[in-house]
Amino acid sequence: MNNNYMNNFDLKIPTKFIFGKETIEKKLKDEIPEGSKVLMIYGGGSIKKNGVYDKVITALDGYSVTEFPGVRSNPRYEKALEAVKIIKEKEIDFLLAIGGGSVIDLTKFVALAAVYKGNDPWELTKKIKTKEEEPTKVMNFGCILTCPGTGTEGNKYCVISKEEISEKMSVKTLLICPKFSILDPETTFTLPWRYTRNGIIDNFIHLIERYTVSDNSNFVADRFAEQLMKILIDCSRILKENPKDYVARSNVMWVSSVHNMGLLEAGNYRECWLIHLIGHQLTVMTNADHGLTLACCLKGVWTHQKKRKAAKLKMLAENVFGVTEGTDEEKVQAAIEKTIEWFKSLGMPTTLSSCNITKEDFTKIGKDIDNIFMKKQKLPGIGAYFDIHGKEVIEILKLCDF
Repeated sequence: MNNNYMNNFDLKIPTKFIFGKETIEKKLKDEIPEGSKVLMIYGGGSIKKNGVYDKVITALDGYSVTEFPGVRSNPRYEKALEAVKIIKEKEIDFLLAIGGGSVIDLTKFVALAAVYKGNDPWELTKKIKTKEEEPTKVMNFGCILTCPGTGTEGNKYCVISKEEISEKMSVKTLLICPKFSILDPETTFTLPWRYTRNGIIDNFIHLIERYTVSDNSNFVADRFAEQLMKILIDCSRILKENPKDYVARSNVMWVSSVHNMGLLEAGNYRECWLIHLIGHQLTVMTNADHGLTLACCLKGVWTHQKKRKAAKLKMLAENVFGVTEGTDEEKVQAAIEKTIEWFKSLGMPTTLSSCNITKEDFTKIGKDIDNIFMKKQKLPGIGAYFDIHGKEVIEILKLCDF
């Protein structure tokens, strides 16, 4: 179906963005109510090496601050419950996330779980997904972004994994938009290239999950997405050579926030998210980096969906990668090849074996997709048209490089 008009939409972006140098020192204290009991949530301790920790502690002088470190990549439900326990014991009333997508996503879930009246907050994720329940209350929280990539610092989404049952759930509610997000590009100067690369690729694939759906007339979103993708490609090449290039760091950080705050989904009839949903299952199975699993799934998804995505892949080749010659079919193939070439130029592996996935795992992944999305979440299927099931996922995996 080709629609000749944009879909109706409501758009609200409640997060306050505070961008630039020295914003932690100058602005953080203004954003947290005086007298708050703050739970400071962060990851493995890199903020103590890059100076962010000291800046935050100094800025929050006079506040009651409890630290909650140790949030890992692919945030866990079990870890979130530990934070909820501390919140209740110490009567915490404000959450501050310092880190990247995993830390912020965990904080978002904690903000919901800490005020949930039911016995098991995991059930809330399912009720939100099936629209059985819409939460009405959440703890106040803000964040300091140190590893851009997901856009979670300014949107209504989070993803959480329950290790016990190897299940990853996404949550969507406007309540979990952060109260504020501080974006100081200098906090990313010391990021290892692996995390910089992962974030850039995650940004890129967020853009294409919307962009490569062909049945819409949202020219604003299409042109916007193309320019953001070009910025990511250009800045990735700069940062590979000079990790402390402030202009490139600034643009990557702002693209991370802009691309997923709602602007590019407003007016769209549908989105795809096949790469993400399959990638999530690979991450749950192997704990491989989120950016890595996405890079390894892309070729299989686009090859399997080539006919449906032909118009947009042709546009991608022309408008992002500058392909001007060849037939339409050749341009579609060029879009796939140019994207994979760019990933490889950044040192990103693009094979399933690099995620520690074997061909024997394909059947289990297909069954997990059916179990999680069709049986538990009662969806007719996944993908832009909700017609992809475990069987098709196995077909997609066979088309990925191994």
